[in-house]
Amino acid sequence: MDACPHRNRRLLFLAMYPVDRENKAAVVRIRALRSAFEERLGDALIFVAGDMRARRRELRRLMRSGDWRTIDDVYVEAHSTSAGLADLVALRKLKRHAKNITIYVRDAYPLFRDLAVHRGPRAFFVHLAFRVSLAVYRSVATRLGFPSRGLADAVAAGDPRVIILPPGMHATAASTPAVDGRFLLVGGSAGIANGVDLFVEAARRRPNARFVWCGQKRYTDAIGDWSLPSNFERVEWDRDGIVRELDSVKAFLIPRQVTPYTNLCVPIKLMDYMSWQRPIIATRCTETAAILADTGMGFVVDGTVDGLTQGIDRVDAMDATELAAFTARAEAAHANYAWSVLAERILGTFPDDRATSATP
Repeated sequence: MDACPHRNRRLLFLAMYPVDRENKAAVVRIRALRSAFEERLGDALIFVAGDMRARRRELRRLMRSGDWRTIDDVYVEAHSTSAGLADLVALRKLKRHAKNITIYVRDAYPLFRDLAVHRGPRAFFVHLAFRVSLAVYRSVATRLGFPSRGLADAVAAGDPRVIILPPGMHATAASTPAVDGRFLLVGGSAGIANGVDLFVEAARRRPNARFVWCGQKRYTDAIGDWSLPSNFERVEWDRDGIVRELDSVKAFLIPRQVTPYTNLCVPIKLMDYMSWQRPIIATRCTETAAILADTGMGFVVDGTVDGLTQGIDRVDAMDATELAAFTARAEAAHANYAWSVLAERILGTFPDDRATSATP
């Protein structure tokens, strides 16, 4: 795609995460969007990312050098907990100088006290920092982005600036799912909210099928003292490793506990699963269920072991032709959910015509 038509305006992409390692969902999203923006904007893109210290250093350089004056638009991938002080100061200054600012609020778990992600005094400070950051976002944003309508309604119900910006899909050339392939769960911790306990119990109930949990070692090690069935395997594949193993994968699972919080989320693994062109078995979380219904890429089941095994049995009963149909469904989904489509939608939040001026 020709980037030249976009170079009349400069975009600051502020990402509140280190992006040197693709080790979490936020980084997958940021790196994919950076590539999509670079294709469209070329050297009109200014990218600032890193931990708080790295962002503070780069933002100070940007402000002191006067380079900020050349910026027309700002897109922010906010941290799931809070911004740094330098982020908030920079955003307030850019707002005062009439820059157009779209802020993506990827999460709001500090608002859900029953999640107990943090405890004690830390929980209080995380909650306070999130509230302060959110107040600044609301005061400076031209548009407020969220991954789902449910999360938008929970955080900014009725705000006319809201735009829904779900995760995107990569383009993957995948083989047809193997009839005798494995059931794969990617990511998540061993906590009950991620449904690993349901996944392990489903493996125990279906001894003739093979089950794999792919996750970071610190999470997979956490179930080392569980009584694991012999048909259950723990691995540490990265994204490239998963793609290399796709020939042996029959279906993917999202066995998350169904709660008011998980009902609001769009797991980035859902979009990755779709790009890998296999059927998806997911518990009945609202936003996940809506995307599966829209794309036909899988089945929604009750958030119980019985529900999970029913979904597994449904996929197990499919023949090669039925499994192959997911390739065409994934390609159709990609036309609507590709990272390039998301990048164009973000650019379209700014008051110019560049989202429609690109030449295929």
